Amino acid sequence: MNLTDPLFLNPQAVFTILIAIILYAIGWNESIRRAILLFFSFYFYYKFAGLIELGVVISLCLVTFFCGLSKKNKLISLAIVINLGTLVIAKYQLASFSTSVWIPLGISFFVFEFIHYLVEIKRGMEPERVFRQFLTFSFFFPTVVSGPIRRYREFAGQTSSLKRITSDNLMLGLSLISLGFVYKFGADQFANFQDKMNYYGVYSGALGGVIFLFVISMRIFLDFAGYSYIAIGISRIIGIRIPQNFNAPYLSTSIIDFWNRWHISLSNWVRDYLFIPLGGSRVHFLRNIVNLMISMAVIGLWHGFGARFLVWGLLQGLGLSINHAFRRLTKGRISKGKTKFQSLVSWTITMLFVSCSWIFFFYDPGKALSIIGSIVFGTLPPEASNYIRILLNGVLP
Repeated sequence: MNLTDPLFLNPQAVFTILIAIILYAIGWNESIRRAILLFFSFYFYYKFAGLIELGVVISLCLVTFFCGLSKKNKLISLAIVINLGTLVIAKYQLASFSTSVWIPLGISFFVFEFIHYLVEIKRGMEPERVFRQFLTFSFFFPTVVSGPIRRYREFAGQTSSLKRITSDNLMLGLSLISLGFVYKFGADQFANFQDKMNYYGVYSGALGGVIFLFVISMRIFLDFAGYSYIAIGISRIIGIRIPQNFNAPYLSTSIIDFWNRWHISLSNWVRDYLFIPLGGSRVHFLRNIVNLMISMAVIGLWHGFGARFLVWGLLQGLGLSINHAFRRLTKGRISKGKTKFQSLVSWTITMLFVSCSWIFFFYDPGKALSIIGSIVFGTLPPEASNYIRILLNGVLP
C-alpha cells in the first residue's frame, strides 16, 4: 500500500473494474467467468503498471511455479532468493528515486505471496499443477496493488469453482467499496491538513501536537484501511473472500493488541514466515526480543527502504518488547483483569506511542525528532494559534 498511489480513485481503473464485474456477471458458465477474471487481471496490471513490469512479474511467476512444482528444496530455496533479490533491488531503486521502468507495481505483495507459497510447499503443501490457476492467484486484480496478502490454500479453494454473482455478495461488496472510498476521501483531507500544518509549523506545544498526532494517525489508518475495504469489496462481489486487514486498531489497549489488529495479513505473514522460524517466543527472553526487533524491522523496510521506515519498524519492535516484558513481570495479571480506569490508561499510553511513532513513518529521523521536540518542549506562538483556528475552519488557501 502506497500512501501516494491513487489507483483505485483513477477513473480508468474504476471503469475497468466495472466492466470486468459486468462481464463476469453475465458469464454463462464457469470457464467463461474464469477466462474473464484472468484476462482482466492481466489487463488491469498491464494498463496501470506497464508491459515491462508485467514481464518481470510473469517471470517471477514462472520461477515460483516451476521451482515449487519440482518439490526440490534447492530449487525452492533458489526461487525464494530470486524473489527476495528482486524485492530488495526494487525497494533500493525506489528509495534512490530511480526512474527505472522495470520496478513492478505492488512488488511487495507479489513477493510475499510467492514466498509464502514456496515455504508452504517446503512444509508439505501440494504444489499447484495448473499454471493458469497459479496465474489467477498471482494477478488477482483487486489485491494486486494494496493487498491484503493472501494465502494460497484459502484462495485456490475458492477459485476452484467460480459461481455467479449473488445479490447478497453484490450488496455487501458495494457497501465495503463505498466505505473504502469514504475512508480514502477522508485520508486525502487529512493528508492536505497534515501538509498545511507541516508548512506552517503549527505542531508546536500541546494543542498543536495533539492535533498533529491525530491528523497523521487518521490519515494513515483511513488510507490503508480504505484501500483494503475496496479490495475486499470487489473480491466479495465475485464471491471470493480475502482476509480482513484492519480490526479497529485504534481501540487497542496494548502494542501487542495493536499489531493483532493493524495490517493483519502482513503481521501474520511476518509471524508465520519470519518470527516463528527464528524461534518466536519459545526461546530465551533476550533472544525473543531480538526476534521481535528483526521482524518489525522487516515490516518497516517492507514499506520502503530508508532510515525512516527502519526506525519506525525498530520502534514497533521496542514497543512490543517492552509490552512483552511487562506481561512477563506481571505474569499477565493486569492484562487479564483490567479495570475501566486501567484500560483507559493503557489505551492512552498505546495511542500516544503509536501516534508518535507515525511521525517517524512520515519523516526522516532528524525531522521527526525536531517535530517531537516542538510538541514536547515548544510553546504555541499566537500566530500558530491563529493558523490552527483557520485550519479547523477549513478556509486556509
